[in-house]
Formats: sequence, C-alpha cells, structure tokens
Amino acid sequence: MRGNTSFQYFVTDFQKMRDIARYIHIYGCYSRNDYPHKTRISKRKYDDELRRFRDFVGDQHLDEYQVGKEKVISTLVRRGPFLENYLAQLYYARTLTAAEVSSYVLIPLLVQQEGSLTLTELMTRLELLGVFESISRATIGRQADILVEEGMLVREVVDSQIIYSAPANLLDELSEEELKQLYLAVLFFCHVVFPCVPGEFLKNTLERYFDSRQMPFRKFPLTMSFAYLHHVLDDQLTWTLLEAMDKTRSVTFRYGRDRNKVRRVTIDPVRVLLDLTYSRWYVVGKQEGERYLRSFRLDRMTGLKITEQTFDLAPLEEQYFREYDQSWLSVGKRGKQPVTVELLFRQRGASQQPFVLQRVQREGRGGTITKNSDDEFLYTILVNDPVEMLPWIRSFNHHVEVLPSAEHDLRERLAAETRRMLLNYGAVCEEQE
Repeated sequence: MRGNTSFQYFVTDFQKMRDIARYIHIYGCYSRNDYPHKTRISKRKYDDELRRFRDFVGDQHLDEYQVGKEKVISTLVRRGPFLENYLAQLYYARTLTAAEVSSYVLIPLLVQQEGSLTLTELMTRLELLGVFESISRATIGRQADILVEEGMLVREVVDSQIIYSAPANLLDELSEEELKQLYLAVLFFCHVVFPCVPGEFLKNTLERYFDSRQMPFRKFPLTMSFAYLHHVLDDQLTWTLLEAMDKTRSVTFRYGRDRNKVRRVTIDPVRVLLDLTYSRWYVVGKQEGERYLRSFRLDRMTGLKITEQTFDLAPLEEQYFREYDQSWLSVGKRGKQPVTVELLFRQRGASQQPFVLQRVQREGRGGTITKNSDDEFLYTILVNDPVEMLPWIRSFNHHVEVLPSAEHDLRERLAAETRRMLLNYGAVCEEQE
C-alpha cells in the first residue's frame, strides 16, 4: 500500500476502475484532463483509481509519455516465454473490504492449522489475533459458509455444533508430471477460453502450490501475440449475466456510448455472445413491451444489477433461435428478411495448399460453397446484417471480392475504404502487359 493512510486501497466502485482500465489498456491516448470530458470521472477520482491501478497492475506494465504538456499513460503487452493477464489482479479487490480479505485468508489458515474448529473455537482464535472484535458470531458464520460454498472449507454438524475442517487437496493425488501437464493446459486455456478470470485464478493457485511443495518448476515457453487481456474488464458483467440467466432473473443497467445519452435499460437476458474479431461481449435480451430481442455491448454497460423480477426462459430461447439463426453475430431479424451475400474467393499466389478454402470452410457460419475451379469458389450466405461481415471479409485481403447486389452495399463500402487507403498510399499497382 502506498502513500498516506487516508487513501482507500480497497475498491468500493469497481465500475470506475473498469472504465479507467479500459481507457488506459485499450486506447492508451488520454491524459488526466481528458477524463472529465470522456466519462463521469473527475480528475481527483482519476488520481485515486490510477493509484489503485498501479498497485494491482504494477509499474512494469505501464508506459508513460508526454504529448505536449499532457502526460499519457498506457499499458504494455510484451512477447515472451510467459504471459500473465495482469488486469486479472484488479479482481482481487473488486468489491472487497479489509474485513472480508482478512476472513478469506485467516479462517482457512486457522482451520488448516488445527485440522478442524467449531464456530466458537474459530471466533476465539480470531479474537486472540485482534481481528473481528466487533463482528458478530453470525457474520463470522456467514463468512465461513461462503468459504464452504467455494470449496475452501468443509462444514458438518456434530452434536448440534457446527464444525469446519479443511478439504482434501486434490492436487496431492497428482504426480509431478501430471501437475506440469495440468499447469500447461491451464496456462494455455486461460488465454484462449472466455471468461478467463477463473483460469487466471487456477493458474495462480497451481503456482502457489508448486512453491509450497518446493517443487522444481519452470515456466513453460508459451508465447502469444495480441492476447485479449482486457476481456477480464467485462468478465465481471459476463458472470453476472450468466448468474441472472441461471436464476431466470431480469437485469438492469445504464447503457450508452455518450455520457450525455446514457439511459436505464431492463432486460430479460437470453444469450451472451463474444465477437473475437472486435474482441467484444454482447448480451441478447428482451425489454418489457418490445416485440423483438436486441443486443447490447457490455463495454457500454455500467451499473449492472440482477433484479428480483423473474421471467420464463424457454419461450425466449425459442425466439432467440428464430431471430438469430441467420445472424453473423449480434443482430437479429427484428422483422426484416435476411439478405444474400455472395463472395468470390480466389487463391492467388504460389502456394498449392488450399488455405483460403479451408479457412472459409472452418469459419463460415453456414452458407454454401460452389467451386468454379481449383483456385476459385463462390461463397453464398443469408445473413440478417451484412455489415457485420466486413471485418471478416477484410481479413482475406485480395483473395476475396464482394459481388454486386441490390440487397446490400458491402461492395460499395469496401470500395470507399480502398479509395481512402489510396489517398494515403497512392496508386501502388502497375498495369500488367
């Protein structure tokens, strides 16, 4: 902990921390004076949240530079033999108080030292340590029961007394080679499977276990470029939405891109979607009084809460499959008919491997492929919103051509982008004789 004692180290409003972390990590081009205009965060609040951000992330992951008279802070992602999602550290104090952290650490330690403790014995030992003197027996019991739910303690009742004991450590049953294989799998999947926070926690748990056993251990040579570290900023919302769907509860949140146009929204959530092209989370749900489902971007949501209002998930599931069966990602039918998109793919170059065809077969979301020759084929698909396909189409570069259509303007959009590129680079192709 840094600085004077008046600084509140624990996070009481994770939303502000999430906003600042997003601006620092994703954009990395805003100064202290920009935040009051971009968000509802004052300069003083920015200073406090940046201070916490430094404590959790570490100065080694931050880059500071001057733009005129302004100082701009961004994060660094380095390639190397080992990759850590340092943003996950924000979760350790996401909504915790000092008392909650103490209980989370001390209660399991005391139980492990003694093998088992009754609730009364646990209270006595905590008082001897000088903590929880003003906290009731019921509060300590609730904290211990939370640890039971998380698998860190075992609870049983013997002769009307509640007894807490330490659970068996499943890792003790694995060989050293099995532990290494488990760690390698966790290290890989916590960067490619979303939500990723549970994987980060499991990775850290394994590392602490290796240290406690003094096992010979080296970090595995895993290198990833452009890893989506910032997914953890929306993982909190994702888990909240999944919990709401599991309980069939409605959710409410503030929504909007512009701080002056934020509105309160309440929906019955039915699906959570992830767009890896743009690295965005979406939730699909239905507002009261609305006929159709609609999607909302999680990075534009604040103040997400689960309400007490319940809903019937089954008819919404059926409606989702009707409206989104021909969605490229997040746009439903909303009363409109899907349109046909035709893409002509040509494999240009010296490679004999049909990598373009294989990629379309792997990534195309339905549709049909008609081969014209060994190096040319037509891909035809019905989609609700063709514009959603643009990032995917661009990724094929000169191997793809959008055929003209009266139903959409994808070809014209790409042509306009090409003209704007030529303003930067000029005519770069030569006439072929």
